[in-house]
Amino acid sequence: MWRRRRPPVIALLGVDGVGKTTQARRLARTLTAAGQPASYFENGGGRPLLDPLARRLGRRDGPDLLGRRVHVAVEATYRGLAITRALALSRLTGRIAVMDRYTYCQYAVMGLRGDGTGDDDGARRVRAAYRRFPLPDLVVLFTAPATLAQQRVERRGRDHEDLDRLTAFAEAYRDLPEAAAFHELPASGTPDEVHAVLYPLVTEALGRRLDRPAVRARATHLLRERATRRPTSSRRNVGWLRRRTEARQLHGSSNHPPPRSTR
Repeated sequence: MWRRRRPPVIALLGVDGVGKTTQARRLARTLTAAGQPASYFENGGGRPLLDPLARRLGRRDGPDLLGRRVHVAVEATYRGLAITRALALSRLTGRIAVMDRYTYCQYAVMGLRGDGTGDDDGARRVRAAYRRFPLPDLVVLFTAPATLAQQRVERRGRDHEDLDRLTAFAEAYRDLPEAAAFHELPASGTPDEVHAVLYPLVTEALGRRLDRPAVRARATHLLRERATRRPTSSRRNVGWLRRRTEARQLHGSSNHPPPRSTR
């Protein structure tokens, strides 16, 4: 369906522990089962790798290990490469891209840390580099109380999140200039309950994509092209048969001339 142009992009955002990864994976499976092939892509900034490395080396976190400017450059590059790969694979396969995190996550985490303030205009440079990425067809911001998000992170047993950081991170998402276009989805319920709300939002967004004037015009053109192609082929076949019949008749009359009159 999406081979002739860029496939749709669905971006799921939110702080750690709101369930965006669970929902992104499930959404890709559900869309594929419904006849709209989709792929899941994770677009992290490398924090699960950098922060543990920093702690092993006696530092607090990635920025403390690498320094503020270098860390922003590494993180933004890591995420940018992941998004580039995801978009390329989506385009090559014609599959819908379900993005677990997107460019807005980089903007939000930089706002949380205060990157790009003062003399270091890192936020402007990152936004300039990310400008080439397409706007998603739907951006969903999952929300949940910080205490619940923290409990979910702790249950995973791989990381720890501070309550104050989770609260500030959620506010950083809402403070983004693009936030007005986000669809906020409360994610305190069970995965089934959240998915039951998410899936109709996605199908509606995909329906709007198909209903755009350019898409309708292209679809109309293809239908007309197919409709006219078949009658033309039939007319050619009929004409060829008629000419062949006439040629046989002429050939037969030349080999068997009518008998002469005996009168």
